[in-house]
Amino acid sequence: MKFAKIIILAMFLVSLSLITIACTNAIDEEITVSESDNKTVTTVATVATTEELTYVNEQFGFDFKLPKSWDGYLVLEETWTGSTSELDISGPKIILRHPNWTDSKPMQDIPILIFTPQQWQDILAEKYNVSAAPIPPSLLGENDTYVFALPPRYNFAYLDGFEDVEAILKEAPLSTFELRK
Repeated sequence: MKFAKIIILAMFLVSLSLITIACTNAIDEEITVSESDNKTVTTVATVATTEELTYVNEQFGFDFKLPKSWDGYLVLEETWTGSTSELDISGPKIILRHPNWTDSKPMQDIPILIFTPQQWQDILAEKYNVSAAPIPPSLLGENDTYVFALPPRYNFAYLDGFEDVEAILKEAPLSTFELRK
């Protein structure tokens, strides 16, 4: 009887170990798309969600969570511009670029416009625009020093990966922190 209890306990522990391993080591399946006779067949990938990447920007005080499929992403620094009839304005723009992006096959970027609180208030008051779109940028987050926003119509070209970026943005990936003085 004692031997049977030991066997049952050992089987339970082995089962528990296998379940733990399966849960922590998600398997990525390859995405395949094939077309024949005007039919598209897509196999959806299973993406491991146990790991994330985090881009941290100490200069402006924010971080941005990305899925591990973005491992190898690039960070580009550009300048956004805006204008009124009286003046031209500009500010920093951070672009998170998908690691599979190429000149011949661009992927959807994640652009982050950075404003001062006064610039943001002026945009909301429609004192100037930062794009040709008739709507203001979408707020991603803010700290005491900066406001972070997504440009309107950033995905207007519907580049490959725009659905993935939409899914990333739905998770509220940007968080802010106060800058050290």
